Amino acid sequence: VMNFQRSSGLTGTQIDGIVGPTTMGWLDQRFSAGPTPAGTSPGATTGCPVIKTINVDLVSLDGSTRNPVQELDRATTIFNQCCVHFNFSGGGSEDATRTQALLGGDNILTKSTACGTATGEETSLLSGATADLGLSSRFRAFYVGSTTPAVPAYSFPPFCATGVRNMAVVTNGASIRGLAHEFGHLLLNNGAHPANPTNLMSAPGNPPGEQLSTTDCATIFANA
Repeated sequence: VMNFQRSSGLTGTQIDGIVGPTTMGWLDQRFSAGPTPAGTSPGATTGCPVIKTINVDLVSLDGSTRNPVQELDRATTIFNQCCVHFNFSGGGSEDATRTQALLGGDNILTKSTACGTATGEETSLLSGATADLGLSSRFRAFYVGSTTPAVPAYSFPPFCATGVRNMAVVTNGASIRGLAHEFGHLLLNNGAHPANPTNLMSAPGNPPGEQLSTTDCATIFANA
């Protein structure tokens, strides 16, 4: 319950592990597919006139030790603050042989180092996994053991204008908010990391922030 409260943007004494009216309102909104009313208690949801849903493909490659479905659920709880949910639409896993074929002979993804470019391995991964697993969702998240250069997670927002846009990569070194953080970059369509450590889009930290501001949510909802 406390994890759910934290991922819903609650803070301080609001994170109490009790399913009171505030938490119940967030739960109602989290599991609703339609309009939800605003709550009246401190920290309560502002309600949703409509809830937008984004389909996501999840792909695990050899070497990844994470649970993509569980992390997608956490991302949905976080973006519930903005009346946006994610739906696990498709995907699957690639075995060691296929992973090595897609990633140049090993299970380490060579990543791009500049916006607007993609490495051969990134392009191979997207096109190969799409053909193997029939990927068709708007967002595609790939779970790999590690990257070179090493980063916890990264993504390709539309403004980067590459053929792999709306693709996210999460490694074993990412935080629990890694997937949600990268979805934030995709929906905010920028690469900014605000200084506020409680914000989802802040740079990786401990504990990682999972709040989204009113301004964040307005952009996220418009782009969802």
